[in-house]
Amino acid sequence: MSSLLPWPSSFLRPARWGGVRRLLDRCQALAGGGSLPGTMMLLGEAGLGREALAIELAALVICRERRGVSCECPSCDRVRRGVHPDLQVLDVLPDATQIKIEQVREDILADLGRLPYEGRRRVVIVASAQSVVRSLRTISRST
Repeated sequence: MSSLLPWPSSFLRPARWGGVRRLLDRCQALAGGGSLPGTMMLLGEAGLGREALAIELAALVICRERRGVSCECPSCDRVRRGVHPDLQVLDVLPDATQIKIEQVREDILADLGRLPYEGRRRVVIVASAQSVVRSLRTISRST
């Protein structure tokens, strides 16, 4: 698995932007009401804060403290540093142009049934999601 871990500070900074903050607050309200979707795809131009939103959402749903999007507990800190055991990141390998089927099979599908190690939920952040959609279509055709 290849990823940008630990997260560069430029990925975390947009979490303080007004637009990203409003989205995080809305997601927190949905999570509090039990209606936050189990799967989300964040689309938009580069530089809008998709990565920061994904990281903060991961912290929100993994955290046992349930203090919200500003939580600074050790669990949320580990999510933000990219070292929490209940967080997986799938990204294009350095020598490739898209996520490979083997990566999806080995890194995601093999772990789907596992329970969270120490958080409330397990989270998978898929960077370059357009590559995964193509890979999943190929997998579904071959099985």
